[in-house]
Amino acid sequence: MSGGRRVAAGYFALQAVCGLILWSAIALSSTVRSGFDLVEGRPAVTDAYFFADLVAVAASAVTAWGAWRDRRWAVVAAGITVGTVVYPTVYLVAWVALDGTASPALAVMVPTTVLSVWASWLLWRAEQPHAVR
Repeated sequence: MSGGRRVAAGYFALQAVCGLILWSAIALSSTVRSGFDLVEGRPAVTDAYFFADLVAVAASAVTAWGAWRDRRWAVVAAGITVGTVVYPTVYLVAWVALDGTASPALAVMVPTTVLSVWASWLLWRAEQPHAVR
């Protein structure tokens, strides 16, 4: 397995674990929760992201496993994972710009998105026959 695959596998595994930790913290801590709520007093607005984030967690875990096992489809799984994080990040950029709430959520999602794209690129590069590795 190439170094890029190993790094990508590690990143996507970490992302899956961190997603579970984040939602546990949101559920268990009112302080954390208040930073992530999009609309004060309406937790359902933030909770609506929960199942979509579970898809991102599952996609991250599948991508990590595929990358670790040197499966070519891991590149496709990584692309799906990127899609699961890019859309809510773009939404949050607009939300924070227009409403000013949920900056902590945006602060989590921007690096998550950038690192997911980077890790996906590492996997894609590993599949290129003439790539310098």
